[in-house]
Amino acid sequence: MKKQDPLQNLAESDPGDDTLMRYRYQCTYAAIVSAGILLEESGIEEVFCEHHEDVLVKMETGVFIGIQVKTRNLDLGPFETDDSQMVNTIKRFLELELKFPNAFRNFVIATNVGFSSKKSFKGLRYVVDFCDKTELSSNKNFNKYVNDFITELKTDAKTVISVLKKIRLKPDIGNFEGIRHKLISKVGECLMGTSYTLAEISRVADDMISHHINASSLAFTSPLGDYFILSNSPKEQKIAEVVEGKRVTKKIIEGFINRHKTEEIQLHLKDELSSHNGLTIPVPKWFGRIQKSHLLNENSTLVACVTLTCVT
Repeated sequence: MKKQDPLQNLAESDPGDDTLMRYRYQCTYAAIVSAGILLEESGIEEVFCEHHEDVLVKMETGVFIGIQVKTRNLDLGPFETDDSQMVNTIKRFLELELKFPNAFRNFVIATNVGFSSKKSFKGLRYVVDFCDKTELSSNKNFNKYVNDFITELKTDAKTVISVLKKIRLKPDIGNFEGIRHKLISKVGECLMGTSYTLAEISRVADDMISHHINASSLAFTSPLGDYFILSNSPKEQKIAEVVEGKRVTKKIIEGFINRHKTEEIQLHLKDELSSHNGLTIPVPKWFGRIQKSHLLNENSTLVACVTLTCVT
């Protein structure tokens, strides 16, 4: 029997890498949403990761938008209304509406495979559009769909229909391989008219992805959290710290942008210039232009990387 090499075979029974790919996909989409903070017309004040929803958007008006990101393999086709992921998503939206009445302006379902285009109650877009036309209905299929939620969540038809009316569908937010490029494009749109290069924009995007992964996984929660019990209001303080760690603000995003900004400074060089290999090069009096960008080295220490060009 031929000896098998584990490095030449994929692990079919261990879906960990696939799970993490989908999680990274969600966090990258959250970063795309957060980039909208930089656009004044978006009206976004701040974004929260894995707080009540996959992505929770706070608008400048004080209302919220809840976003759920749903993915599956393309060969399974678009989502239909009775798919478990869709049923559970709408249940979640209803729970939030019941817990926080009128706090949410919209609920968004974003997916990589889209939604069924069937002109029946199998199609979620059909259901959402149907709700816009009626408050209550004599349609048996519609009533059954609504009543299932009424029974399980102990609510009423008016609440279910009001939530369905708030739903917005984003059918194609990008495939697994292309979602990072969509973020790069979004950041580039926000930096339109600046001197940022594609490489710099890509580094900003990667920093944003990493930050949203951390914000989604409690990485920013203080290791001293156990000592909240010493506070006069330990529960409130703990909640405040957890929520703060999930928060993404304009200041945070601008920090990533400024970290990779290329600066130009003028330097007057005299007599000679030493190169990196120890050679000394005599030069006349001339001005050199140094491009300086701040980078992190392998020890996570902030260093300056410079590029020298001659200006005669």
